[in-house]
Amino acid sequence: MRPTGISGRSVRRDPFAPCWNLCQPDEVDTATGLELVKLLLQVAYADDVVSAAERTSLDATALRLAGQEGLEVVAAAIDRHERLPAPNMGLLATHRAEVLKEVAHLAAVDGLCFDELEMVATIGGMLR
Repeated sequence: MRPTGISGRSVRRDPFAPCWNLCQPDEVDTATGLELVKLLLQVAYADDVVSAAERTSLDATALRLAGQEGLEVVAAAIDRHERLPAPNMGLLATHRAEVLKEVAHLAAVDGLCFDELEMVATIGGMLR
């Protein structure tokens, strides 16, 4: 039996995607996607620098998960140096496995450093 999304349609999964559930646009609402984008910004800044590869990944993920609003949150934090928005960890905890997959993917984009590995472990503990 093939997995189905919220709409009841059959969902074809990409085995090489950084996550399973959040990669399908009909399986996450924009509010949850936006909270994940906020969390990913925190991860990207774990080493105090957002690399070009991290920025590219953040933009693509923000667009996929939260549309134009997600891109605006990324631009505000990186381009305009506004304070990083705090994610709603309670909401994200309901999607723990998917969140951790996205976080690990972003942390690996420019090569894992100690700060990013520590951030992934910390987030895993916070989402329990």
